[in-house]
Amino acid sequence: MRPSASSDLPLPTIIDVTVDRAAEIDTGDLGQRLAAAVPGATLDDHGMWFARLTTFVHSVQLVAGLVVALTCLVAVLTVVYVTLSGLAVHHDIIEMLHLIGAEDGFIARQFQGHALKLGLAGAVPGLLLAVLTVELLALAAGRVDSFLLPNIRLAPEQWVALALVPVAAGIIAMLTARVTVMRRLSRMI
Repeated sequence: MRPSASSDLPLPTIIDVTVDRAAEIDTGDLGQRLAAAVPGATLDDHGMWFARLTTFVHSVQLVAGLVVALTCLVAVLTVVYVTLSGLAVHHDIIEMLHLIGAEDGFIARQFQGHALKLGLAGAVPGLLLAVLTVELLALAAGRVDSFLLPNIRLAPEQWVALALVPVAAGIIAMLTARVTVMRRLSRMI
């Protein structure tokens, strides 16, 4: 009778050790001492793998933060240029309003109210798409049996923060329009 193919293959012996986090271990020295004591033995502390994973996660967070910052900058610049276009289109009306005694604050309130409505109108559908995306990602991650994927479900305070994004977008649009109008009107006089 012939031995099975698996008995012909050398199988490594793996020893799994959990180290106390408070202990300071020089893994390089330990690996050398282990190799000297047991020829062919190697030490894998998963430190390099974990460090690379941590660096990757931090890089993704940085890129996400930059995307949010660029999106905010583009939104602000869009509001500035739309407001300036509105001022240019309504230049004659604005001059007439000044002639009959309208103050700059009154004119700015008209533009900022319009910017607030447009900011909210754009942010609410974005919020709905964000909620849908988070829920779909959580559903997909729930189907993957892996200890590497974190829980993607949002905590209640994160849902509140997400719900406040349209309000913040509307306020940013409103304030941007106000500042733009007030600066431009101060130059018109």
